Amino acid sequence: MQPTVFMCHSSADKPFVRRLTRRLTNSGVSLWLDEAELKVGESLLRKLAGAISSCEFLVAVISSTSVESPWVQIELDIAMTREVSGKRLVVLPVKIDTCQLPTYLLHKLYADFNSPLALEAELRKLLKALNSSPKHTCDSSLMYTNREGWKVLMVQTFADRAEWGGPSYHIVNPCRSLKRILKLFGRRLHPVPEPEATECIDNCVNSIMELDPDILGFGGKGRRAEQLSSDLQAAGYNGEVGYWGADVGNDAGAFLREHKVSEDQW
Repeated sequence: MQPTVFMCHSSADKPFVRRLTRRLTNSGVSLWLDEAELKVGESLLRKLAGAISSCEFLVAVISSTSVESPWVQIELDIAMTREVSGKRLVVLPVKIDTCQLPTYLLHKLYADFNSPLALEAELRKLLKALNSSPKHTCDSSLMYTNREGWKVLMVQTFADRAEWGGPSYHIVNPCRSLKRILKLFGRRLHPVPEPEATECIDNCVNSIMELDPDILGFGGKGRRAEQLSSDLQAAGYNGEVGYWGADVGNDAGAFLREHKVSEDQW
């Protein structure tokens, strides 16, 4: 049975919470997130109290902003009261910056996401506490890790120009490349006819969904890249998507630099 989790957080921490939510959901965790569950006109306090009472766990995202949030305090008060009174709810702190834990959480072990290098280890720790295990393991040899600890996957899509006679993976300068990159066709220098092109797109969608990157960078923004992006969205991928142009050396490097990936990785 999937564990049910209430995400307690400050609105200022939503970018982190959305990424963590996606990783937990992909690992089999059922989540209650306010922006997904609340409807216009509902009693906020009643809805929150009911949601917390119905969950097995409350993941408290602790930051310098959340410790000052009145709503976070209310949610934690409800949760800690249930926990202390012997109810089934368990509060699990997740620390994301250098702030101090509130005094009433000091006795608890917490997952420390403040260190980017420890992000995957801390995620496993949190999943273990939730009695869940990941559906798959990310291929760390193919993805980059940025300074915030998020996984970045670079994808070289093939071009599709009429003068080339159909879709083709084209290398402008084969001496310039990234150390790690998912290529739709590998090193194909000639046009790829249908239905082979469609099969390659399907395989690429499956590969990206399996890896589950936090940030996805497409080389080029042609028809095929747009199709791949659309197919991924239809398959349920909701990570960040960006485009880096055609040059694997210059444009891809600029994309990685923009997304805080250190140059020694690429």
